[in-house]
Order: sequence, then structure tokens, then C-alpha cells
Amino acid sequence: MSVVRSIMMVAGDKPRHLEKIPQLVADWAMVNLEDGVGDKQAARQLVAETLGAMDPAVVAERVVIRINPMERGGMKDLRALSHLRPRAFRLPKVEDQETLHMALGMMDEAVELHFTVETRAAWNMLERFKIDNRVTTAYLGILDLMADLGIPQSLLKPDNPTIDYILAHFLIQCRSIDLLPVSFVYQDHRNLAELERWCEKVKAMGYTAKGCIAPAQAEVINRCFAPDPAALARAQAIISRFAAQREQGVTGFVDPDYGFIDEPIVRDAQRLLQMSPREPSHADD
Repeated sequence: MSVVRSIMMVAGDKPRHLEKIPQLVADWAMVNLEDGVGDKQAARQLVAETLGAMDPAVVAERVVIRINPMERGGMKDLRALSHLRPRAFRLPKVEDQETLHMALGMMDEAVELHFTVETRAAWNMLERFKIDNRVTTAYLGILDLMADLGIPQSLLKPDNPTIDYILAHFLIQCRSIDLLPVSFVYQDHRNLAELERWCEKVKAMGYTAKGCIAPAQAEVINRCFAPDPAALARAQAIISRFAAQREQGVTGFVDPDYGFIDEPIVRDAQRLLQMSPREPSHADD
């Protein structure tokens, strides 16, 4: 999976929004066919035409299509759009494995399947949703989840312990079954200072990606999740020094600059480098 930090919602019924996908600063474009889209059939046709005219490599690398619930338009979405071969389709309102199996059966084998955790049923079933290697990513729909759990949305603050638990549990559950956990969308797109506060919080918890609804938010997220150059240099040095020692049969040693180095330390350094995004060629083109 390529590195992703920001996933920006793009209205599936707005031609000008769709046409700007190749120039978006966000790493992925989340083309939305669900909430807020009135004429679903017209939106399907617009998405098919617009993405069909786009560079297939851009669609395959950067576009995720958020379809409707399977029994309420999702199957029509997949039948109409599967030929586009986007990076992924994202399923909302998933509450059982059967829904995931149904979607996978209608998709090209090269396309990923993502889903949203936004109900108590999905929360309780999350550990069972990794049914296939194509199921790669889970999004936390925290406002809908809180509503379904009867938790007041006024508690959604960076210093609330209940929110800490939700974020930590979702992260660990996803990581334990090899899913990428995507932190929730911060709705107040004008309050970039508060968004940055949330970004720093979830980054410190271990998140590497967050959803957004505006280009300015994507810029904040990209900047926040960008790795520290000093940390990258340290990781590269650790890997290099370990490789040199391993050639001599040593796989655990004390380095004068970086302390004790062994295989777990090296794996962490490799993970950091793998999670470091390359400079996006699409930005500011």
C-alpha cells in the first residue's frame, strides 16, 4: 500500500470538484456518492464519465469511491463504476461479513475494499472484517458511532477520556488485523488550529492518516503527518550500521550514536522509512 496521510472528500455530483482530482493536495480523493448526494443515478453517470476521461494511473493510485449501502444503491454503484478500477471502493454502514463478501464479488481483483465503522454493530464486529487481503482500510465515522452508542457529541474534544478510548481501541483493533486505521473527519473546516491539535493528538497515538473535507485541511494534515527529517536520517543510519554489523555475524550491539541496535530496532526504522511519503508529483501542477 502506498503512503497516505490525507483523504479528502470530493462531491460525486459536482463536475468542477471531480475535475480537480489530479491537482488535489490530498493524497487520496474520496469521491462521495452517499450522504448529501440527491440524484444518485446522475451522480453515477457523472463519476463514470469524469473518471473515465481521467488518466487511469491517477484513478488507480489516488481515487477511492464511497458508494451507498449495498442494498440501497451500492450494488448499482459497483455495477456502474467497477470498470474504472479506482484504488478502492469504500462501503458505509457495514455490519456483517456478508456485505463485504458481496462487494468483493462485484469488484475487480486489483481494487481494494475499504469500509466505515460508524455503528455499534460494526464496532463489535471490527475484528472479523479482515476477510480478504483486498480489505485494507477502515475509517472511523466517529459522529455517527457516538450517536448510535448514545454518547453526546459534545464530548468530542481532544482531552476527553472516552474519546481517547474510542481512538485507541479503533487503532489497535485495526492494526492487529492488518488494516490501515483512518482518523475521523474534523467538520469545522475553518478552524485549522483545532484541526492541527487533533492531528498532533492522533499522530502521537499512532495514527498516520486522517480524513478531511477541504484543501486547507489536507495541507495541515500532510504537514502534521510528515516525518521529522532528523528521525528519517536516524532510521537510515541505524539500518546501514546494522547491515554492516550483520555481515560480521553480529545482530545486537551498542552503537556510540544510537544506543543498542538489534532486529526489532531495525524493523521500526524500516517501518518509519516505508511510511514516509514521497514528494507528490501532482501537487501544485
